[in-house]
Amino acid sequence: MIKKKLYPVEEVCQFIRQGKKMVLSGDERLLRQLPKGNWIGGSTPYFMDREGGTCSHDLIFVDDFTPYALNFKIMSFNRQNLPMVTSNGFSNGFIFLILPFAKPIVFDFTLHSLSYADIFKNPLLGFVAGIDLDQIGVAEACVFNGLTGQVSADGAVALFVELPDHYIARVEIINIFDQDPGSDEIHFLTDSNVQSECLINGRPANIYDYLADRNWSLQLPLIANCSGAFINRDLQAMDEKNRSVTFFAPVMRGETYKLAVPIDNYSKTFVERSPVNTGEVMYSCNCVSNYVYGKLNGKKISLLGGMGFGEIAYQLLNMTQIYLAIDEI
Repeated sequence: MIKKKLYPVEEVCQFIRQGKKMVLSGDERLLRQLPKGNWIGGSTPYFMDREGGTCSHDLIFVDDFTPYALNFKIMSFNRQNLPMVTSNGFSNGFIFLILPFAKPIVFDFTLHSLSYADIFKNPLLGFVAGIDLDQIGVAEACVFNGLTGQVSADGAVALFVELPDHYIARVEIINIFDQDPGSDEIHFLTDSNVQSECLINGRPANIYDYLADRNWSLQLPLIANCSGAFINRDLQAMDEKNRSVTFFAPVMRGETYKLAVPIDNYSKTFVERSPVNTGEVMYSCNCVSNYVYGKLNGKKISLLGGMGFGEIAYQLLNMTQIYLAIDEI
């Protein structure tokens, strides 16, 4: 198995020519230089490498699934056929999905993924491709179908892996945030990334005013409790002029959100929350917001991989670490 770490383009090209089945994360410019092969990729310059967190426009992070891939296939999707992604999996395996940041296909996935046919037949995981944070509003995130050479800024790509019968895949999440037990209950009236009007403990209010009155930090998410799992919604911006709040992923009407408890030490908390017995970890992804707000540049946490602009574990997550484990049965 190829070691999980950052590699120069030349070495990644060698892996591709060897037929490795891989997920590649890196700068769009680098991924465009790669030959066709058994890989999918997504743009991001942020990583947790063996030497610690880093931002690189010159190296590509490699996650190699070859040792466990009895069979595989790669498919591209658009907004119309994305709900079919979970119907194309093998009888025993997993599905790896990459979506592009800030595009309608991400919004659709967020709203509807849990209602996809066969959603829990195979573990569904992946990440939202991104860009350098300095380029938001200027550059576009891209996803890559290495098999066909297709590059898309508004579609999705998926790698389907079949596992041998004596192995089984599972996807896990690590959320370092907790709901504040004393928080008010927040409900939104629409499904949207941009919110103004809301209900606070059942009473009409404005979410910008509510958060501004509390000097709320963009570093802290709102959190919904979805069947026992805490689902974060990461704040992107607070607009004083329009009295609105923009989230990196849509918040949902019908969900009850609460304020998060502040985190004192990101890297320490990740270590404390990481399970000891993770099995064979084939892939992991953290959130770019955790990288920035947790000041993870140069700091080490145990699970290595790219930093997404959203993480996928059956549904879209924010400010969360995910990992794929392979267990022998």
